[in-house]
Amino acid sequence: CIQTVKEISNATAMVRLAYHNQFAILAEQTSITGYDLISGTPVFVVYDFIDLPTVVIAGNEDQYVVAFFDGTNIMKTWNASTNFSVTKETSLISEEDKVKHNLHRDNASIASLTSHGDLVVHAFRGSDKAYVRNVRTGNVVYELTCPEPGTCISAVGVSRDYY
Repeated sequence: CIQTVKEISNATAMVRLAYHNQFAILAEQTSITGYDLISGTPVFVVYDFIDLPTVVIAGNEDQYVVAFFDGTNIMKTWNASTNFSVTKETSLISEEDKVKHNLHRDNASIASLTSHGDLVVHAFRGSDKAYVRNVRTGNVVYELTCPEPGTCISAVGVSRDYY
């Protein structure tokens, strides 16, 4: 079955497939929309953030839609298997650390585009630390530090065996 999502435009920054490829998740300027690929209709829309979200799909069944927001430094998780109910909203960094790491700029938050189970990797561009976070609880599971002094993070990734 092939379905066309007609609402894709030049403003669409990323498309992710979720929950057994049943949903197409589109991230645009300040919104996230989930389309049911069987009916082609929107089933999930979020407009309540001021910045472009980075969307990661997580979970053993790709059921978690996880969004990282730059300007607010928030991670928010929705569960596609339960009608996109909010699972968790977590602040990624304290106000004190935000100033310390100079996070008052665009594109400060980076996240791996893939995940392993319920864990995602994210960091702040220019920082020397990355974090492995559980998307259901919001808790940091691991803190990863650059091995060399004076180095900083520009991208993060994850595989089954490595962060």
